[in-house]
Amino acid sequence: MRAALVAASWAGAQSQPADPLLDRAPVESREPRKTPWLPVRASARGVRIAYAGAERVPKGVTRSREEARELAAALAIQARSRGVDVGALAMRWSDDPVGRERGGFLGTVRIRKDQTALERAMLKVPVGAVVGPIETPEGFFVAERIPVVDMAYDAIVVAWRGLEGAGKVVRSRTEALARAEEIAAKVRDDPTSFEAVARAESDDRVSAERGGSIAPAPMGDLDPRLEDALRDLNVGGVGGPVETGRGYLIVRRAPVERVTADLVLVSYRGASQAPLTQVRSKEEARARAEEIAQALRHPNADVGAVAKVASDDATAPVHGPRRTMAISKASTPFAQTLLKLPIGEWSVMESPLGFYVVRRVELEPD
Repeated sequence: MRAALVAASWAGAQSQPADPLLDRAPVESREPRKTPWLPVRASARGVRIAYAGAERVPKGVTRSREEARELAAALAIQARSRGVDVGALAMRWSDDPVGRERGGFLGTVRIRKDQTALERAMLKVPVGAVVGPIETPEGFFVAERIPVVDMAYDAIVVAWRGLEGAGKVVRSRTEALARAEEIAAKVRDDPTSFEAVARAESDDRVSAERGGSIAPAPMGDLDPRLEDALRDLNVGGVGGPVETGRGYLIVRRAPVERVTADLVLVSYRGASQAPLTQVRSKEEARARAEEIAQALRHPNADVGAVAKVASDDATAPVHGPRRTMAISKASTPFAQTLLKLPIGEWSVMESPLGFYVVRRVELEPD
């Protein structure tokens, strides 16, 4: 096995196929170079050009499909030109009212089986690249991949009866708002009391046990009202009450640290998310992880080639072993330990998924 790993580590990385972008050349193109690592998540901003007959067509849109295609093609050339702000194009041209108000922000996507054509395209290009026009049931999209922005926060939840997950809460919505405003005033006067108040007052008992801490999430995954409130806060700042589907939230923005690492997973029978076909024991997994780590310490080792043949992460053959992740005080112990690793050294770390062969590298955007 070790000989095979070493041989794989010397193998050259496979080049990725060119992304099917618009054939028309941009003016003074600002397109970045390709990256050897494909992302497992991506954020984007862009322009939606709808047409009569498409899904969710805004009122007043009468252009034909061909007219929409031509307009999107013209916008794609502008979007690829140096110095052009895609967000400004979205605010001027997009037929997505919600996205237009947010500078064309389209959200954050992850690899999954039922991806749209637009999502697949965004996961094949580096930050700063523009894709499109791409046709979807809602019209044509021209989109730019942008860095993922993760947000972490602490929250005190004040629910009212009838909300999903409210449990035995009997207060009315009006009473909940009054209580939330009272709590918000208290923690604004004394921000150091936030964790104690969260433990005592929050109706979300899971996060309350952590002093209200919520693990980081990328923009686009949170309630837009909550995201807007957090964006207006500096780290440590208190905001709210914010009405969400969970109730009224009093929030404190928390710091987020980002780490990029190469990860090769070795799972075993009984590990979290291990397939039923996995027969390797925990002891065998530990020994194999140490063997892989030794192979990767070779000066000429190619971690991408090793991951393709050795990693039990199903995404490794296509997206490679490199990941950029956000870490806060609410993150898992594995993530907290990863944050403390020195850059450049291979280590073996245990996690609920199995043993990871890990090397922390210089931070890269995802």
